[in-house]
Amino acid sequence: MKNCGSEKILTYFLIVFLADTILGGPIGLFFRGERHLILAFIVMLGLYLWFKKQIQLPHKKIFMWRSYLLWPLWFFLVSLIWVFAVPVSVGGSLVFALEDAQSLLLLPVASLMMYVLQDIKTSKVLLLTVVWTVTVLAVLQVGIWLWLEFFPTTPENYYHYVQAIFNTKDSIFIFWQPSASGGYVRIFWISSIWLAIAVFVTPIVVKKRWVVIVEFILVFAICASYTRGLWLGVGAGMLLCTMVNYIVLLKKNQVPMVVNWGRALIGMLCAVVIFSSVDYFVRGQAGLFSRLDFITEASKSTEASLTERKIQSRMLLRKWQERPWMGFGYGAYIIDHHSVDSRPYLYEMMPFALLMKLGVIGFLLYLAAILGLLLSIVKVRANPGNKLMFSGAIIAFFLVVNTNPVLYSFVGMGAVLFILIWWAEIMFIVNDGVLFVGEVPSEADIN
Repeated sequence: MKNCGSEKILTYFLIVFLADTILGGPIGLFFRGERHLILAFIVMLGLYLWFKKQIQLPHKKIFMWRSYLLWPLWFFLVSLIWVFAVPVSVGGSLVFALEDAQSLLLLPVASLMMYVLQDIKTSKVLLLTVVWTVTVLAVLQVGIWLWLEFFPTTPENYYHYVQAIFNTKDSIFIFWQPSASGGYVRIFWISSIWLAIAVFVTPIVVKKRWVVIVEFILVFAICASYTRGLWLGVGAGMLLCTMVNYIVLLKKNQVPMVVNWGRALIGMLCAVVIFSSVDYFVRGQAGLFSRLDFITEASKSTEASLTERKIQSRMLLRKWQERPWMGFGYGAYIIDHHSVDSRPYLYEMMPFALLMKLGVIGFLLYLAAILGLLLSIVKVRANPGNKLMFSGAIIAFFLVVNTNPVLYSFVGMGAVLFILIWWAEIMFIVNDGVLFVGEVPSEADIN
């Protein structure tokens, strides 16, 4: 089927939606409600294209809907057990359950997008959109950090900068973090989780002369966030990609899977070195090492967040033991231990919170979904570099969101929507577009 105007329009609105989710909605540059309108238009146009395909391609319907395209939809439908049935059975709040799980609605949207856009390659333009939009976000973070480093002010004034720049203080964290060695400025907001994805997308879509610069900016912003979960996720993904990318060199006449990965590593290393150097010469300390030094007693006394997370984990596990198999459902919380009264179900220790809410059965389904994304691409005949960077992005992203309560936010599930569209093309577009989803593979394709 040829690329039609409606599919081009849908792709354009997906680009706008992703850009707004990364840059606009979370930090208040736009109207903060426009992304819901954009999403509504995307769904309506997607449904129109779905009905159109049912009429035009009746002979391919069965094959299409028997594919992996329905995985996100099935996961959503099964999750409704913990949205309605479980909360009702334990006397929980349906209002809180719906609020907690509302972003899961993006999963059936993902299935719809993968279905209606399967005849065209959309991931390349979406990958470029993510890289350059996140780079703009990173430049913003780096600029604010450098300003506060060279022109320090009292921590009480930080949010005046936030209000002046973003016209909101919601989900934006610019503050002074005390530590045993003095302290450091943290620049972080909810859409910073996209940095973990952009780091791995850059080497496969950005021209080689720009890879070092883009990676430098992204990792500099990651350093400025002083978020250990972000460091852990990106570090683990980098380790995997580096080992796999260069282990092929041990074989005769082989080249790296991702040629630009070496340039990416140079940019990342330069970012860490220059960030630490600036912090050391301006403040006389290396804040990165201070943030990582949470083993000593002196550091423990200043790291209230670590103490809180330990208490939180212990209490969540204690509550989980009351209903170990099915949990308490979405929206559940500990009455005498929560951070935000309006949203008491939010906890930083996501694995323990999900275990308490979903029980062993639901939590295993959650883990199976993540592992399924990784294992499903192993034997697919797609570009090996694309598969490797996708694996690194998955590991980094899910490590980040499991140390911060952002996965079930609109921004977090927006990232999942993007990941699923990227995954669908890896799964079903083989050999640079020779085989598309919905086309019955020929004997040559199978062999």
